[in-house]
Amino acid sequence: IVGAGSVGSIVAEGLARMGIQHIKLIDFDRIEFINLDRTLHATHADAQMNRNKVEALRDGIRKGGTSDKFRVDAIKGNLSQKEIFQEALDCDVLFSCVDRPLARSILNTIAYAHLIPVVDGGIRVERNKLNELSKADWKAHIASPGRRCLECLGQYDPGFVQTEREG
Repeated sequence: IVGAGSVGSIVAEGLARMGIQHIKLIDFDRIEFINLDRTLHATHADAQMNRNKVEALRDGIRKGGTSDKFRVDAIKGNLSQKEIFQEALDCDVLFSCVDRPLARSILNTIAYAHLIPVVDGGIRVERNKLNELSKADWKAHIASPGRRCLECLGQYDPGFVQTEREG
């Protein structure tokens, strides 16, 4: 699971409870007070300690894992780092729980160059003129050979990938 925030923590919990034996959690970010409301297993103590998201999530889903051989690895880092990229290549399936174009671009490359399916999705929310919720749409898809890629599906803008690389 790439991304251990709001979506990644829910995906991790679900996979652990359905009996998946080995989960790798990949994320560079840390727990902050502003994301406690939407990140499973994150606590005020985690935010005070500036704890890595993958560590908090690892400890949380260990309690709910249903496989007798359940194992979870907390991998701290960015997918654009060589050693973290290598960890992703060692997976059978990747779940894209990221919100940045660079990470989605890298996952897109992995799906087609290394033949590892990537499950990706997102929520699109629109507001009316009064800044109120007017509609929300959910979509999920799998990036793999024979299917449309994440860029073709409009899941990221390649122009923003370079912008993100440049900071």
